[in-house]
Amino acid sequence: MRWMFVAFVLAASAAASADAPRCPPTIVPPGTTNDAQTWRDSLGVAALAQANVAVAPIDRVAQLDVAIAALDRQIAQPVAIYQDALARAPTAERVLAAFGLGMTYANAAVRARAAIPSIGDDLDNPAAYDTFVTLHAAIEPLIAPDLARAHDAFAQAACIADDNPDVLADPVVAWSAASARALQASLEQ
Repeated sequence: MRWMFVAFVLAASAAASADAPRCPPTIVPPGTTNDAQTWRDSLGVAALAQANVAVAPIDRVAQLDVAIAALDRQIAQPVAIYQDALARAPTAERVLAAFGLGMTYANAAVRARAAIPSIGDDLDNPAAYDTFVTLHAAIEPLIAPDLARAHDAFAQAACIADDNPDVLADPVVAWSAASARALQASLEQ
């Protein structure tokens, strides 16, 4: 069955013209549902799953790789749901999926940073300060791919909305597109 989907995607891609919209079209394989409410329900499941992601406190550089790997495993399900919706959902739900995907990646980076305990008022303790600075310096390259993915997903949400302005009649979609633009811009700084 998977080869049929791949063949369908390849045939749809080959049929695209040079003046096609900037964003890939919705591709719905034959025999699958394209009901907006079903997709919104799936996007709700993804949002709930990503909201429950947690990272154990990190107090040593040696824990970083394990923590990031655990984080990646936890976001795998919502990422898969959002990517599926981006490939097969109606246009409005694709905007929501791209926004949700961006938020999943951005939230993963924020949670990874937040797993490094604050030194609070302990600024007079050079060892605590050095550990804090070292951990933050070490985690940034590990979360950079998630931040880049978040940027790209927000850009995709804005692109889909720009290419399909009729979807902005839905206030949730309009808010998601506007928020995606703002978050994309914040990640460019």
